[in-house]
Amino acid sequence: MSQAVRRALALAILALLVLAAWALVAAPLIGAVQARREEVASLAAQRARLQAGAARLPELAARQQALRARLAADGGLWQGGNPAMIAAGMQDRLRQVVAAGGGVVRSSSEIRGGTESGLIRIRVRLVIEAPLAELERALTAIGTARPDLFIDAVSIVAPARPAPDMPPLLGVEMEISGYALAGPE
Repeated sequence: MSQAVRRALALAILALLVLAAWALVAAPLIGAVQARREEVASLAAQRARLQAGAARLPELAARQQALRARLAADGGLWQGGNPAMIAAGMQDRLRQVVAAGGGVVRSSSEIRGGTESGLIRIRVRLVIEAPLAELERALTAIGTARPDLFIDAVSIVAPARPAPDMPPLLGVEMEISGYALAGPE
């Protein structure tokens, strides 16, 4: 082989080694740096959004308090005591509504409630017997009651053999909810 061919071959090998080093070492490092820059930019944008949201927290807390106070002032929430006392008051109110319409309360009990959006949810199960017209009146009274009552579930059973001279007594099982303000969070 001639001296020029060997030199050209050596330069070609050197160039291949430089390209291989670039491809195996430098390019991944440059790519990693670019990826980190993009990640830093993304995190900075996310941080700015979170700071803007955090800056609004006092305003939102004040609005929440104002809305809670308005809800309580409007009479939509049950007042006074713990959830068990409120559940007892709800049961008494429901017994009065059903009795006023000519129905009979067979049983009532408190169901486990919970907390929803800073409000305590109080749940009551009620089993009654009433003619259809009285049941309609009772449901209307429950739907328009103050403090608010919400009928969550209703199951109605008609008697298999109603008395021919009387309207049939329907067996009704209802789950009813009411809400009260939770304590400070």
